[in-house]
Amino acid sequence: MIASLSVINPSLFEGWSTTVEEAKVLGVPLILSDINVHREQCQFGEALFFDPHNPGHLAACMERRMMSAANNCLSTESLSEAVSRHDARSAKFADDFYSILSEL
Repeated sequence: MIASLSVINPSLFEGWSTTVEEAKVLGVPLILSDINVHREQCQFGEALFFDPHNPGHLAACMERRMMSAANNCLSTESLSEAVSRHDARSAKFADDFYSILSEL
C-alpha cells in the first residue's frame, strides 16, 4: 500500500473502512465512492470522491491521480522515506490515542 499511487474503495454501503484508515495512516491518496460513511471518514480533503454508480467518474478520478503523480517529482519518494513517514504518523497516532485515554 505504501508504494501505491492511490487506494480505491468503491463501496456502495460499507461501514467504517479499515482500508481507508490504513491509507490515511500511510499517507496514501484515496479515491472513495461518494457515500456518507466515506465523507465522514475523510472530512478534510483527504480523498477524491466519485459517484458509485458512474464508472466514468471513477475513471476520471483515477486519471487525475495518475496525472498528479506523473507531474509531481515528490510522489516518487523512496521506500525508506515512505516507511519513515509511516513511523512518524504511527507515533503521532499512539500519542493522540494515549492523550484521549489519559483524559478519560
